[in-house]
Amino acid sequence: MGAPSRADLVALEGAKAEATVIATLLEANGIRASPPLLDNNATVAHLIERAPESDIIHIACHAQAPSPNRAKGCLLLAVDAVANDSGELESARIVNELTIKLGAHVNLAACSSAAIGAPQRFLKYGLLHAFLVAGAGSVLGSLWPGGDDEALAFQTAYYRYVLAGKNAAAALAATQRDAIARAPNLQHLSGTDWGAYVLYGV
Repeated sequence: MGAPSRADLVALEGAKAEATVIATLLEANGIRASPPLLDNNATVAHLIERAPESDIIHIACHAQAPSPNRAKGCLLLAVDAVANDSGELESARIVNELTIKLGAHVNLAACSSAAIGAPQRFLKYGLLHAFLVAGAGSVLGSLWPGGDDEALAFQTAYYRYVLAGKNAAAALAATQRDAIARAPNLQHLSGTDWGAYVLYGV
């Protein structure tokens, strides 16, 4: 899923490219991933429909980190006028409305998607925790905003390691080491780029 259409936000052409490139990469390695949900199709309803059967969920979109004004934070998916849905996917909606395939890997390729908010009764607010509670085995997110080109390079390298058989933690570590070592296609990444990614789960 990438680049949800929202009139209230800047278009994310880089996120559209990222979702398309990664879907193509997965398909080329025998993993059904197309068509990716882009633009007006990147809705909560379509995510709810696809999530139960997905081993990997990749969401490249705008996000709002938890803050005093919005304690829970949210992913900003496409507005769905037919379903009267704002496209705002907060932690409570993730837990209550999404059925995640047990053990699935969720990649929140959105700025500040790994930010943690204020404590609630059982856990702290945050998108990462919500996806884990909903059934994900691991969730990758970003602690702060990053550039489109840098995200595409990092994510492509990350999935190449996943497709080579590494688990999410090993793939993340290998990609970050490659960025530190200025590996081809990652040589332009700074610590601000590769250092933003964190993984929760197994």
